[in-house]
Amino acid sequence: MRKSFSQLSLSIVAIAAFGLMVSVSAEAQVTNWNNPRGNDGGSSTGGSTRSPGSALLDQISAWQGSHQSTPAPNPIPELLTNGSASQIFEPANAAFHVFALDDFFYNGTDLLTRFDFAGFRNSGTPWDAAITGFRIAIFDDPANVGGTTFSNALYDQTFATNGYSYGEPSGIQGLANSGYFEFNLGGVQLAGGAGTRWIGVAPIMDFAGNGQTFIYQSNYLGGSPNGFNGLLANPGGGFGQGAVIPLNANLAYRLWGTPIPEPSGALLLGMLAVGFLGVRRKK
Repeated sequence: MRKSFSQLSLSIVAIAAFGLMVSVSAEAQVTNWNNPRGNDGGSSTGGSTRSPGSALLDQISAWQGSHQSTPAPNPIPELLTNGSASQIFEPANAAFHVFALDDFFYNGTDLLTRFDFAGFRNSGTPWDAAITGFRIAIFDDPANVGGTTFSNALYDQTFATNGYSYGEPSGIQGLANSGYFEFNLGGVQLAGGAGTRWIGVAPIMDFAGNGQTFIYQSNYLGGSPNGFNGLLANPGGGFGQGAVIPLNANLAYRLWGTPIPEPSGALLLGMLAVGFLGVRRKK
């Protein structure tokens, strides 16, 4: 039976008081993430983006998806068994909207090409039937994300359930309820110049009847700055631990970027020729 909103709110508050909603262990989860499209489902280009540039943030290690009909038993050994909450809930539970964020250094010019993550669910219906989208956002200040709408994001894009460039939603780490996903960001350049930025993904899913989504924690360090700097941005304070909740852990994220392409020699010669002709006409 579907819980009422009043029962739902009480359930979340009660569980959060025991620390079970902010961080949980994936080992105890048994949900089956069925994937009607198969392991390469959701790809509009026929497969994963395999040349996304350099990793600006890497807390997944070298693994880039097993591309197998049955997932490898432990393809990402650096992942821990714990996960941190990250989810956009139904409107009645907006106070619990939470982004699991981790930091990376942005040089002010790179084009962001791809974002990867590994996560799991704790209960409910299959992944594709319950989640209505993946919201990926980047902030310059996790303490000022713009309230429960996260309106201060430097980048904010919601991808459809089948909007990933490659995904293994039917299981990784030997757990049927876990998944690995890659998203094509399209070469976006962030405003605001160089500095530390914070990135995260929050699956969009109602709590009632479906449970929660979590991002795996990781002990792999890559990119800059290094350190266990992951945190939760919960601007509505629904979990009762403040708007910013330090995790003292890394999150299983990987962000790719490429430098802005320099003009080719032929293009430069063409531009010079056009400029020369313009000068001659003025004379």
